[in-house]
Amino acid sequence: MKLERLLKKLDEATFTEVEALDNEGLHNLVVACENNITQSTKERDEHADYKKAKEVVKDFNGGLRDAKNFQNAKIAFALLRIKMLNGEDIGEEGNILAEVRNTVSERE
Repeated sequence: MKLERLLKKLDEATFTEVEALDNEGLHNLVVACENNITQSTKERDEHADYKKAKEVVKDFNGGLRDAKNFQNAKIAFALLRIKMLNGEDIGEEGNILAEVRNTVSERE
């Protein structure tokens, strides 16, 4: 459960602090915590090492992303062909297939 996992991160002092707050104090605490998250994210995003690492990960994942997209396209086409071979009405999907198929044939 997500709540249980989150609550296990807190220490006794935090439980005591939050339990002592009234409604307004709890609202202020939530706003302060959200602001802390926003500020930490901003600082991370502006850090030069983070920007470099993000580019490395982007480059690293590029090949995987391309491979997954290609394999997912093959799966979609295979499933469409199964429908066609089973005599199912493919409706608009058939029009999309015909259009794309002609574009690919012309390209090659």
